[in-house]
This record gives sequence, C-alpha cells and structure tokens, in this order.
Amino acid sequence: MIPFLKTPTINYREVFAKGKDFAVTTSKEFYQNAIIARGKSKDLVKTNYELGLYHMSQRNISDAILRFFLTTLLRPDHLLAHYQLGRCYMIKGLYAKASREFHKVLALKEDHPESLYYLAVLGEITPPNHLPGAIIEEHFDMIAPQYNDNILAELHYTGHTQIAEKIATQLPAELTAPSVLDLGCGTGLCGSEIKKRLPAATVTGIDIAANMLSQATRLYVGGSLIYQTTEKKSIAAILEEKAGTYNIIISGMALHYIGELRPIFDGIRPMLADDGVFVFTVQHSEGRGMALTEDMKNFAYSQAYIKETAEAAGLMVIDISEQPLYEGLPGLLCVLKTHP
Repeated sequence: MIPFLKTPTINYREVFAKGKDFAVTTSKEFYQNAIIARGKSKDLVKTNYELGLYHMSQRNISDAILRFFLTTLLRPDHLLAHYQLGRCYMIKGLYAKASREFHKVLALKEDHPESLYYLAVLGEITPPNHLPGAIIEEHFDMIAPQYNDNILAELHYTGHTQIAEKIATQLPAELTAPSVLDLGCGTGLCGSEIKKRLPAATVTGIDIAANMLSQATRLYVGGSLIYQTTEKKSIAAILEEKAGTYNIIISGMALHYIGELRPIFDGIRPMLADDGVFVFTVQHSEGRGMALTEDMKNFAYSQAYIKETAEAAGLMVIDISEQPLYEGLPGLLCVLKTHP
C-alpha cells in the first residue's frame, strides 16, 4: 500500500471538541470586536460633534460643517448635529441646506423651538411671539467679552444711567437701603449705577448667560460688591418662583428678548413691595402693539402696548418716555409702580 494514499484514522470525538472550542473562541472574539467597534463609533460621534462645536466657537465654519456632517453620517438621528449644521449653513448663506437640516431636526422633535425660529427667519413659517432662550443665552455668552466696550464706547449706550436717574426721582427720601432685583443684569451696568447712587442697596442679579453674569459678579463700587446675590436663570423662571419682595425692580434692554410682556408684568406685580417701583427699557415701535424686529433678534413695543399691558396686570403707569437705547435704536424708558 502506498503510504501517501493511506486513509487516516479519524478521532471524531476530538474533531467535534476542537470544532466546538473554535466556534466558542471565534464567537467571543467577534462579540468583543463588535463591542470595541461600537465604542469606537460612539467615540467618533462624540469627537466629531465636539470638534464641530470647537470650530464653530472659533468661527471656522467650514471645518465645523465637516465635523457636524460626519457626525450625522455616523449617527443620522443626532438631533443637535443636524441643528448645528443648519446654523453653520445659515452663517454661510446656504439657506436651502440650512432649511433641510432644520427640517431633519423637526422630524426628530417636531416642537424644537430653535429650529422653528430659524425656519421663521428663513420665511418658511410664521414668526414666533417669543424667542428661544437657548439662542439668547448663546448669543450673549458669545459676545460677553466685548459687550461693554461695544455698547459703551462704540454705541454710546446710556440706558443704565437713565434707569438710575428715574429711580432716584421715585424713591421715598427715607428709603436709603432698598432691595433691588436686576432682571437680565448682564455685565452689571445697571447695577453699578444703582449702587453708586444707593450704596446701602442690596442688589440681586439674574441673567441667562453665564459669561455675562461672571463679569457682573466681580464688580465693586466703593469697596463693596455690587451684587450680593446672582443667579443664572431666565427672567420667566425667577418670576415663576416669586423669590422675594423688592423695593426696586429694574431691567435694561432685557425684556424685549422675551416677547409678550403680560406674563412678565403679572409675575412682577406680587414681587414689588408696597409703593415699589419697576423701571425698564425696551425697543420702541410705532403703532399700538408689539412686533418682532426686521432682523428677528428681539421685539419692539408701542407706548400704547406698554400702558395697556401694565394696567391689565395691576401696575400703575408713572411715565413712559421715548429715549434712544443707543445710537440709531429708538427705545422706551418705562416707570411702573404698585398701586397705593
């Protein structure tokens, strides 16, 4: 018999055992590799999205677009990546592409307020009667480092001094240490003016933007901090909480980012002490109502709207005067009080 053609003796039990071990080992390796691949995929999604945010913050919009696009390829249901991609396209003027991304967001979350807002800006849907808080917050966080230089040196803003001067004419002479609530305090311009005139005042600052608020918390007048308390909250949130009673409530160019003012006035009324004063500025519009400005960045109000809305909320109108908020921007300086 030729050796090379000899039929081998097969140990079937051993073959089956080896086959079983191979299958188990291969299955385990496949499972482990799948877990690793899935983890890497998650890392890629997170990495690309965060890189997109970084490039966007640095105004490297083309790079941001690439990263957000890669994120949506890796995870098509990544709502925020579609939203940020839409915003990048808006910045680039690629409005059709921006619209497509915002519609993808709405397919994932039909009431997404920021996407609805941008579609209104694009003229596809009816403009909103309020602005999304997230857009306002991000805007002011972004401009916070240059805000004071821009608004004071370049735009010659005087609203903070106008508010303080009005308060001085309304307070009883014996009230030298009033409690003050600064709604939308920003970098602390209004609070600073109040503290200069009323050094013993206790001032609380509320703002939605952390970067603006961080500047306000570091301000001193006469060796004392301007704000004894600060909170990162929306104006609507603090009014809903009815947190405290104040002799003075002020708001400089903050309320007109909200929209309809009746809920705001309703919330302020119970927070004002007896004979308390509420002084604020907003952008002015002609006519009788309120309107979203042409650039859709905020609302503007008529004198009639302020008067009728205040009275409906149980507030007494002391004065409404036309004052420029800064160069080229017509405003209203409003003084309201509680009824005696």
